[in-house]
Amino acid sequence: MPKKNIKKQKIVVLTGGSGYLGEEMGSHLLKKGYFVINMGRKKPNFCNQNVSSKHYKVDFYNITKLKKCLNEIIKKHQIIDILINNSFDFSKNTGFNTNSGRVEKINDKKFSRGLTSGIYWTFLCSQIIGNSMIKRKKGIIINIASLYSFLVPDAKMYRNTSIFNPIIYSVSKHGIIGMTKYLSSFWGPLGIRINALSPGTFPNISAKSKSKSPNKVKDDKFLNLLADKCTLKRVGVPSDLNAALEFLCSDKSKLLHGENIVIDGGWSAL
Repeated sequence: MPKKNIKKQKIVVLTGGSGYLGEEMGSHLLKKGYFVINMGRKKPNFCNQNVSSKHYKVDFYNITKLKKCLNEIIKKHQIIDILINNSFDFSKNTGFNTNSGRVEKINDKKFSRGLTSGIYWTFLCSQIIGNSMIKRKKGIIINIASLYSFLVPDAKMYRNTSIFNPIIYSVSKHGIIGMTKYLSSFWGPLGIRINALSPGTFPNISAKSKSKSPNKVKDDKFLNLLADKCTLKRVGVPSDLNAALEFLCSDKSKLLHGENIVIDGGWSAL
């Protein structure tokens, strides 16, 4: 009898899957039939609800343990089809929503933590998992960038508000696009396809969530300012990224390489 053609379940490594956007990314890819491995300090809800998922607990600031965890994943799962670099430390540690993150006051420790979180984590995960992809000459890397990977925050929006987006975020996200293009140049010929996905304004407005995220936005006036900057006159919600993420993970985007897909509701159109 002829052997059945059993389609292999593709394996995705997702960093920061317990975050506001990451939780939706992991959940959506599970629904689409991927095996999703999350890396981070907190176990996402989707890892409790689906057998086609696994969580590796690791503090990304502990670089030694992060390297060990990445190598353990490669050893155990052998073939990593897709890497999604989503982790970022959205907290006062990197200058968010605090005066100590302002250009006039930010110190070297906070700035360095921002660079480590915003650039080095993405690089290290890409380097280690990328090398495993190179060995079989196939793989996909998706870097989660931002609207501020090519623009910067409008200072007027932050006047008289406790909400603050620090310089380190724009610096890091601009760097992520540079890294995406650089890797696409050097690794494209080796069979690795690298692109970026840039969410526009996606404030954490999950009021019903029990999350204690430092970036949960409760200021209605500020939310209205964000929506008004978009030509669609609304901010994004995590599911707005699903179609683009699914496209980047699939063979439908097999000629897309070194690019940045922007989902911003028309913010950057003007």
